[in-house]
Amino acid sequence: MTALGFLHGGGARGGHHGSIGHSHGGGVKGLPSHGHGHLQSTHSHGAVRHFSAKSLLTLSPLDLFSFAIGAGAAGLLLAPVVPAAWLPFCAILGALVFNLGMVKPLMGFLLGFASNPSEGAEALVSRPAEAITKFDEQGRGLVRLTLDGQHVQLLATLESDETTKGVTVSKGDELIVLEVDPHRNVCRVTRELT
Repeated sequence: MTALGFLHGGGARGGHHGSIGHSHGGGVKGLPSHGHGHLQSTHSHGAVRHFSAKSLLTLSPLDLFSFAIGAGAAGLLLAPVVPAAWLPFCAILGALVFNLGMVKPLMGFLLGFASNPSEGAEALVSRPAEAITKFDEQGRGLVRLTLDGQHVQLLATLESDETTKGVTVSKGDELIVLEVDPHRNVCRVTRELT
């Protein structure tokens, strides 16, 4: 917020620079009207001001907050020992050092503990599964699959065409998952594609 205010103030001052031209009309409100000269403002700084404000919006609130803390802390700590003319530069340097030297590494360290997002049960389709029980006459049994590095067990149903053909599944057989219903924790498997 401080930086946006600074840019706005700097842009407003820059926008009032202009050329004094010759005019026979009245003056600008607030300026004496002597029949000569009026202020023509130029708008060349408008694009620069717009670009700077837009680039600041890409910063995260954490960045803005850490810049403010770093600048404020540097200003408070260095005010007794640094000349007033150098204090703004020290505050900017303090903001950069605090953000890039402390906050960014700390956030990177903390985010290193975040776990990878789960792939979900739908990611098991087309993956191999191991039968951990013998399938019954209706073609049903338990299978073991690996999801996110962990073993999961699902109730599996053999493809109906294979059940009709009399295909049997024994414990330890490898199967391929054709479809998964994550709400019921069941899947449909095939043996012929292995």
